Amino acid sequence: MSPSEKRGHLRITSPGADIQVLDAYLRPVPKASGVGNVNASLAPGAYTVVSTLEGASVSRDLLVRPGSDEPVALDVPLVPAAPVYRLPTANETHGDLARELSRARPAVGTSALVIVLRGLKGHDMAPLEQSPEISDWDGAPIVLPAPRFEEVRRRRSPRAVGWRVDLEPGAYRVRWKRTGTQPAEHTLWAAADRKTLVFVPQGASGPDVAGMSMHFLARTRAYEDGNPQTETVELALSILRRGARRRLLEDANRMLGARTPLTAQLFAAAALASHADAASDERVGPRLAAAVGRLHDELGDMPDVLALGRAVPASGVTGSSDVPPMLSACMDILLAADRDDPDVIPAGSVVETAAGEQYACRPWLLWRPLEVEAFVASRASRQRWATEEALYIPAFRPADGGAGGFEELPMMPAPPPGPPTMSEPVSPTVMRRVEEVVAEAAPRLELPVRDAAEELGAEEIANRLEVPTALVERSLAELYG
Repeated sequence: MSPSEKRGHLRITSPGADIQVLDAYLRPVPKASGVGNVNASLAPGAYTVVSTLEGASVSRDLLVRPGSDEPVALDVPLVPAAPVYRLPTANETHGDLARELSRARPAVGTSALVIVLRGLKGHDMAPLEQSPEISDWDGAPIVLPAPRFEEVRRRRSPRAVGWRVDLEPGAYRVRWKRTGTQPAEHTLWAAADRKTLVFVPQGASGPDVAGMSMHFLARTRAYEDGNPQTETVELALSILRRGARRRLLEDANRMLGARTPLTAQLFAAAALASHADAASDERVGPRLAAAVGRLHDELGDMPDVLALGRAVPASGVTGSSDVPPMLSACMDILLAADRDDPDVIPAGSVVETAAGEQYACRPWLLWRPLEVEAFVASRASRQRWATEEALYIPAFRPADGGAGGFEELPMMPAPPPGPPTMSEPVSPTVMRRVEEVVAEAAPRLELPVRDAAEELGAEEIANRLEVPTALVERSLAELYG
């Protein structure tokens, strides 16, 4: 028997998951790992196959015999933030809470926002003490009603709390605070005649915003944890979480049909549009363009849909927004478009801030909020006039009733300077990264840092850092004048 005949083979499939084969001592086997599919040739013996997806793992112990060829299929269940029947995080009382909060219909032409913060089954959680801070895009705070908790039995503490507020359609800023960490902000979109439901897991340190789920519902519908369409939305969101892998993109393409839930279409379209070849693919492109058009018809000028329109011109969706999208994939599309046209991301907008301060997490766009008020006060304190004469302006009046020209009056105090432009502050993270790029290049260019910054130019630095050119220009002005 040849050495190759003595070995056995495993053909492992686990869609979208990370696969690892361990030996009898639980050590990783070289060249026996991958994503979705692994074909491993192994010496006879005992092995463990581990498949991991979004923090959940499934394992199986196997015995490999000489010459064997065995298929192994591992299905890792989704662990969504939303309570979904049959999935591991299902919870009847949490589903009841979401259903009750979403049952009432908002007035025609308005929207409803429902937020549910919940501990996931089998996971530790901090006490339910945090609540989100919500404001409209002009900064006016949205007052949340008293929280509603799940109905608990046997004197145990509740593990889910929710809020519902009816809103005018448009974009809203949501801020979450966590113990010992910086707050995170993100965008929520309230579409006319729809309900926006957001589920946020409550972890050991507080709200785990990166793990949230979102569902758009018609104004006449309530959340149903046992509805198959609810699970479809979570499957589509899972595609975005796992990234643009070929097998997953095929699943996303199948989700672009008109009968698919609107939220699932949004997630599937974002996964495809952020993939370089999807829009030009003869099989995918027309379906993707039609889906983006439907999303715009149903959701209006939602920033994510406008971003998708830039990636899929055949959709006919055009326009720009100074509101950041909800999804990181749509921000990637905006950044790519901004490199070709620097006017895509408005200078001083929240989109620009989000680009420079976003957290490294997917699929949601989360950013560190910068305090505009503190920035304005700081800038105002640094303003000063170059000379004493600048504090005054000359004034004139007609002499001799206008027949003798003009005579100068005593100098009058000038009006105080107006307030600084109310734009978002320059991202300190980007300023630091710009400074590092310039400091690294200066010795090679044999120039002082100020001259090196000018030699490199804002566009080159922006390309290196993958941020908007306008943000780099503002950073250079702050750093080097």
